Amino acid sequence: MFRLPREGETFPTRCVIEAPVGEGSEEREITVHFRILPARRFAELAREGDAALLVELIGGWEHVCDAAGEPLPCDAENVAAATELPYFTLGVIRGYQDRFAPVKNFRGLPGY
Repeated sequence: MFRLPREGETFPTRCVIEAPVGEGSEEREITVHFRILPARRFAELAREGDAALLVELIGGWEHVCDAAGEPLPCDAENVAAATELPYFTLGVIRGYQDRFAPVKNFRGLPGY
């Protein structure tokens, strides 16, 4: 059975952020609660920039902390600030695409 998501419903998704550490990087795992946006709205927001898109897509997060290691509330201001870090944006967009990209579910046309 296919069910359309309810308005405001979010979907927890594992995202891997490759955070810089010294001369290298380390993978940091976070959970992002994504909202599903209609394709047209997604495209409109993507044209406005990363901050506009992710503020709308992210309905919550876990394991995101400030510089002192304290949990960071998920609000529009903090999401927009996080999008200033290219590695955060890349990891979150990659997590969204891995979870919701239609190509992932493509099995070929019936009869082929």
